[in-house]
Amino acid sequence: MQDNSIQLNAIWNDFPSIQSDLAEVITVIQTDLQAKNDDVQAALIEMMTTGGKLLRPALTILIGQMAPNNHDDLIHLAASVEMLHSATLIHDDIIDSSSTRRHHASIQAQLGQDVAVYAGDYLLQQRSTFLPTILIIWKPLVKQLHF
Repeated sequence: MQDNSIQLNAIWNDFPSIQSDLAEVITVIQTDLQAKNDDVQAALIEMMTTGGKLLRPALTILIGQMAPNNHDDLIHLAASVEMLHSATLIHDDIIDSSSTRRHHASIQAQLGQDVAVYAGDYLLQQRSTFLPTILIIWKPLVKQLHF
């Protein structure tokens, strides 16, 4: 049976200070992956469980910690960043007609172009509503850095 859970990449083994935050990001992402269409859901699970390193969420968290912020907002923003990045990868594979992504068959190669478009759009829609929070999170940082 295939493991449908998102695993924390081994690169984070040497950085225990961020492991728990990234685990929270993974939980948020897994909670959000609830598409009603079975093919789209399969595409989402495939995309999110095939070896992403979570570099963007890690950088979001680390930079966000430079100023006082609400921890939950920061975790949700980091999840949004990862999901938006994944959406762009899915759409990029469609545009480039790529057959592989992260040493696996791309979503479009496995499930077709229509499902890939829907999966990418789902990821864009699912977290884009949270992006206005970026202003709340980054405003204290900008003030602290005197920009």
